[in-house]
Amino acid sequence: TLRLSATSSAASWFESLAAGSTASSSSTAAGARPGRASAMAEVVLTGANLSGVMIDGDLSGRDLTGADLSNAALTGVVFRDAVLDHVNLSGASLRDADLSGASLRGAHLFSADLAGALLARADLSRAHLGDASLVRARLVEEDEPRPAPACGEGPRPGLRLDGALLIRADLSGVMAEGVDFTGVDLGGARLDDAALDGACLREAVLTLATLNRARLRGADARDAEMVNTLVVDADLR
Repeated sequence: TLRLSATSSAASWFESLAAGSTASSSSTAAGARPGRASAMAEVVLTGANLSGVMIDGDLSGRDLTGADLSNAALTGVVFRDAVLDHVNLSGASLRDADLSGASLRGAHLFSADLAGALLARADLSRAHLGDASLVRARLVEEDEPRPAPACGEGPRPGLRLDGALLIRADLSGVMAEGVDFTGVDLGGARLDDAALDGACLREAVLTLATLNRARLRGADARDAEMVNTLVVDADLR
């Protein structure tokens, strides 16, 4: 099994390997070299230094624990059910990426671009998403059961955000119906036009946040901190 070292040459090698992931894996004459796709499947990525790398492919189920993907170009990459615990994704582009079911516990996503990304069932416990963009991101599956159970009375749909930090994050237009934001720090965050029907916002920090035109039907914001929060034309029915 090939292990990536913390060198730019390793990152460049992986980039070229990922780009060729569509190579044929069919059997050839005896002694033929394996295709790039099978080779990539054997690469150990835990702790790898892939800062600034460009990847276009499917990394579903892969273990990248502790890897450095800061400033990486990961637009549209599939990370379904991947392990990304404590990964550095600061400044990375994850636009339209599929992170459904992925574990990102303690991950660093400062200023990361997650616009349009799918994060349903992902675990972002204790993740840091300060100044990140989650514009129109989907935190729940479209077919999640509705309505969600009352806060504290059963499992919630969508992703886990226990202890996550979303300070100054841009969640404009985010789809987060029924998501549990209990105790999450959303200070200064933008939640304009967000779909938050049935969301649990108990004890959440929303100081200086904006919720203009947000949908909050049935949301529970008891004991939330909403000092200087701007809520204009929101649906609070």
